[in-house]
This record gives sequence, structure tokens and C-alpha cells, in this order.
Amino acid sequence: MAPFSRADWRGLLRQMSGGLVGKVAGAALAFLASIVLARILGAEGYGRYAFAIAIMTVALVPAQLGIPSLIVRETARYKAERRWERVVQLWRWSIKASVVSACVVTICAVIMSLLMGAGFRSVLVIAAFTILPSTLNSVRAAMLRGSGHVAIGVMPEYLIKPFILIVAVALAAQFGNLGADGAIAANVIACVVTYAIGWAILKKLTPPIAWQITGPILEKTQKDWLSAAIWLSLLASSQVISQQVDIILVGALVDAQQAGVFKVAVSAGTLIVFSLNAVNLVTAPYFSRLIAQDNHLALQRLVTRSSQFTLLCAVPLCLALYFGSDFIVSKVYGVGFDGAASCIRILCVGQLVNAAFGAVSGLMTMARQQRTVAAVFSGSLIINICVSLFLIPVYGIEGAAVGSSLSLIIWNICLAVLAYRRLGIWTLALPRWRS
Repeated sequence: MAPFSRADWRGLLRQMSGGLVGKVAGAALAFLASIVLARILGAEGYGRYAFAIAIMTVALVPAQLGIPSLIVRETARYKAERRWERVVQLWRWSIKASVVSACVVTICAVIMSLLMGAGFRSVLVIAAFTILPSTLNSVRAAMLRGSGHVAIGVMPEYLIKPFILIVAVALAAQFGNLGADGAIAANVIACVVTYAIGWAILKKLTPPIAWQITGPILEKTQKDWLSAAIWLSLLASSQVISQQVDIILVGALVDAQQAGVFKVAVSAGTLIVFSLNAVNLVTAPYFSRLIAQDNHLALQRLVTRSSQFTLLCAVPLCLALYFGSDFIVSKVYGVGFDGAASCIRILCVGQLVNAAFGAVSGLMTMARQQRTVAAVFSGSLIINICVSLFLIPVYGIEGAAVGSSLSLIIWNICLAVLAYRRLGIWTLALPRWRS
């Protein structure tokens, strides 16, 4: 069992601090972007924008094919085993597979968008062109994360993209009435520019000789990668659909305006777990490394400390949003978004529980338990959809918030129990009760 040295812990702390700073700044910019878009587009226009982004976010799942998670896990494992040629082979295979899958999904998305009603057709067609650059951005970020460059890896997506989007939307609004179509076009531009900058960073941080390594990839290795990627894709499908399904259901069962209002509540609720997202970014490759080294003691310590850190950051934000939701919605978003306040309070409960369990899904995925995680997420997604379909017609967007929070709590509890039984790891931030 290889030791986890003080230098390793210091490196982890630096990466976590950098990831947290980047995530905080990214969350702030994303929040600012949602405010700018909501104020410029209005409730109905922002609803159309949110609906299109939700659809394309779901479309990204088959486009990415689970490859980013595979890259993070296998890159960290191969590095721990000092199999450098396998890292480069994985990266080359991932790029080719991602381009093919993203192009196929883009073509399908454009065709399906042309069949939609006039209200959403144009905005969905434009949004389809975010799929390829977004997919390649995720692949590039995963390569850097797996290599240990977490903060730099996420910088283009978290900082550069929302900044470009805000500037593009603000400039376009100065020259005329900006609609949802124009806002989506600005998003496409932001994705393309982010892609160019991100790949330039990857090339600079990767030794040139690495891209010159050649050699055939065994057919069995490619099959193993593809099999793992498909299961990780199913897992990602459940995660992304769970995040976006309520917005889509509100848009379908109520109207576009209420979808925009609910999108505001979701954006505010996600602020609570920005620390969890930052921790997930940093700890995933370390989880993979420690599991490969069979270092159970260091793994438990890392999981406990990261869960405690996540909960410590989440509690004050949760309290601020819960008790200040009315003030935030009225003063920040303005007229037309009043209904978001009650949804924020409901979502706070689910997100606080999510933070308390820490990076349990990331741990299980890095432990090659992706089939189990995908099954749990799929089950919670079905519960979310059923509850939302039952409650939205009666309670509107508050019913969607209940379904979202309930599914979040269920899958966290299920995964925490499975992590303890299969890996012997306690993921809850609170200490385990002993009889």
C-alpha cells in the first residue's frame, strides 16, 4: 500500500482551494448571467431560453457518452500505476469517440428541433450548435482534472464562458431588442471561444512528446473503455435529466413563463452546493488513486474531511437563501419572478441533505460502481418524474421543487448505505453512531 504523504495532502489542499475559488467565481458569474438574462429577456423570454438550454443539456449526455468521467478515473489510475502510454492512448480514443458522438447528436437535435412548434423551433435549432464545443470542453477539462490540474481545467468553463456570455448579451441588448434566439446565439459564441481557449491551455500544460506517443490500442482495452463509458453515460443521463426534467415538465405542463421562474429558483438553490461541486472536481482523481493503491485509511480520512468541508460551507448559504429568498427574488430578479421564493425554500432542504452526504456519487463512480450508481439515480429520477407529474398540475412550480428535493434526498441516502456496505467508507459529514 503506497503512502499518502504530507506533500500529497498539501497538493490536495491547494487543488481544493483553487477549485473552490474557481467554483465560487464561476457560480457568481453564472448567477450574474442569469440575472442579466432574466432582466433583459423578461419572464417569458427567459423561459424560452431556459427551456432550450435544459433540452440541450440533456442532449449533451449521449454526446459525451460518459467519456469525461472515464477520462478522470482512468487517467488518475494509470498515473498511479505509471502507465503513461495508456494515458495518451485513452486521450486519443476519447477525442475521436467524442467528436463522432457529438456530431451524430447535433444532427439529430437539429432535425428534432425543426419538428417542434413555432414557439421553440428557432431557439432549439440555434442551441443545437452548442453540443460539439461543449462536449469537447468537457473532454479537455477531464484530461486536466485527471492529470491534477483541477483549477486550471475548470477555469474556461466556469469563468471564461459566463463572462463572454454576459458581455455578448449586454452588447447585443444595446443595439436592439434581444430575444431568446439572440441570447442562445450568444451562448453558442461563448462555447466556441471557451473551446479554443481551453484547448490552448491543455496543449501548453501537456508535454509535446506526449502527443507523439503512438502505438495500437488493444481491441479488448477499447471494449473495456466503451463498456465503462456507456454505463457512465447512463449515470450521467440520470443526473442531468434529474436536474433538468422539472424545468421541462413545468414548461410542458404550465407555461414558458413559469419555467423561467422555476429556473431562477434552481439557479439560486445550486449556490448551496457550490462547495460540493468544487470538492467533487478535486477529489475524484484522488479517490481513484487511493482505491487503486488500496489505501483505505487515507480514503476514509479524505471522504470525511471533504464531507465536513462541504457541509460547513453549505449551512450559512442555506440559511441565507431560506430566510432571505423573498428579498433576493424581488430585489435581484424583479417583477414576474415572485413565485420563485417559495421554491427556493423547498430546494434548500434537499440541497442541504445533498451537501451533508458529500461526494458519495463521485466516490462510488471512482470505485467502479457505476452500474450501481446509475441504477440508484435512475430509480430516484423515476420517483422525481412521478411526484412532479402528480404535484405540478395541483401546486405548480412548488410541486416541481418537492419532487426535485425528494429525489435528491433518496439517492443520497441509498448511495451512502451502499458505500458503507461495499467499500466500508462512511460518507456522511456527521460522525457514525456506535452502539
